[in-house]
Amino acid sequence: MGVGRFVYTAILPLMHAQAGLSAAAGANVATANYVGYLVGALAGILAPALVRSRAVLRGSLLALVVTLAAMPLGESVAGWLVLRLVAGVASALVFVVAVSSLLHHLRDRPPHLPGWAFGGVGGGIALSGLLVLALRSVTDWRAAWWASAALTAVLACAAWNLRPESAPETPAAAVAEPGPRTHRWFGALFVS
Repeated sequence: MGVGRFVYTAILPLMHAQAGLSAAAGANVATANYVGYLVGALAGILAPALVRSRAVLRGSLLALVVTLAAMPLGESVAGWLVLRLVAGVASALVFVVAVSSLLHHLRDRPPHLPGWAFGGVGGGIALSGLLVLALRSVTDWRAAWWASAALTAVLACAAWNLRPESAPETPAAAVAEPGPRTHRWFGALFVS
């Protein structure tokens, strides 16, 4: 997720110089990624079953690899917008599934261990930056995207068998309660 979501920042200067991407178009593509990330995170809140789905995790990992590999296949800003939007959604879903899984499975373990989830994102960000730094003087922006897709595929293999949190067992009375209680949370944002 760290590579799939953040490698764009490292590749952006290469795209400006070699693909003719303007600053405004680059900002729009980045914004599409941010919007996708928000959509994916909200989907995890509003549809908790997504967070407990191994199929969603695996589909999101594959979507990250495919969207990275597809970036250099064209030079259409509209196409890049769509690809980064999808990558944002997939990144958020991978993150919420992974963090939820780690928090669930490490519940009775030392409290510092869930930090691995966040450290993994930082590790992916650092790896993507180092990858592009190593490649920028010997190849072009297209190869940087393909290399990041390959790196993401390798890292996705490590996450492929992650066991998402199982559905909670709830008493019959609790089943009748409405879905997630985000309305209080959002209300507090608008009142303050």
